[in-house]
Amino acid sequence: MDKILTSLMLVGVGALTSIFLILAEFSLISYTSSVTLSIVFIGREALILLIGSIFFGEKINLSSSIGIAISMFGTILYGYASK
Repeated sequence: MDKILTSLMLVGVGALTSIFLILAEFSLISYTSSVTLSIVFIGREALILLIGSIFFGEKINLSSSIGIAISMFGTILYGYASK
């Protein structure tokens, strides 16, 4: 019974986190645009891949490296252009 309760609590915390993330996204879109949100998520995904490579030893092949570099360059360029 204790494992079931722990599992339900973890699922509940995950669900609440997802709800708050969606609310934060809607709030962000109301202040900016959906393009900005997409750019932020692309940058976030590239950072996640880089962090995974640095800290957890994930292997990144050449085409992934080029894609990450292009994504990061585009994210930085968009940041400068939107000012």
